[in-house]
Amino acid sequence: MSDAVVFLVLPFLAATLGSVLLWLWSRRRRPVESGFQEQLRALAPDERSRPHPQPSGIVRLDDSSVEET
Repeated sequence: MSDAVVFLVLPFLAATLGSVLLWLWSRRRRPVESGFQEQLRALAPDERSRPHPQPSGIVRLDDSSVEET
């Protein structure tokens, strides 16, 4: 292998390996709290059950508030 290829490939492999190790280490430290997630789902309103009214975007002005010059 030429020096240029080694110079490009080795940092890429080191960064990939470091990212995978950091991801595995952070997953191990963070316990899965499934009970907490279930409580949040139970407390959250069901968004699919009711339609949300959409504003028309048209704002009506009162005739008395408009002053013509």
